[in-house]
Amino acid sequence: METATKKQSYNGFAIPLQPDTDLGLAMLIAEDEEGHHEPVAVASTINEAKELAESDLRGRMRRLERGDDPGICPYTYKVWARGIEGDYRIAHEMDAATLKPTSPKIRSYYSRTIGRGVTIPERG
Repeated sequence: METATKKQSYNGFAIPLQPDTDLGLAMLIAEDEEGHHEPVAVASTINEAKELAESDLRGRMRRLERGDDPGICPYTYKVWARGIEGDYRIAHEMDAATLKPTSPKIRSYYSRTIGRGVTIPERG
């Protein structure tokens, strides 16, 4: 008698992603409101990606203040990581202005970990 094994999937990843989950070589991508994107850095965790996004935004602001070309004006930062099927998929998305998560699943995780009564503002 054959037994079928069904793989548990968490949005295309083998485990639920936490801020310090090792993502391997994940890519941090800046995206503007029109959908243009620029690679920013390689990150190994969501927390590291958040720090890199913050540094990237500061660098863009400095270049803008000097009159240099800052590149695109990021609206969102996305962390792309390899999923269980071997494809790259969005592991985390954050608003460029606040660096708060924009995905409902991610917002609910942060609401649970930060505590009751804490709300993360919606984008808009």
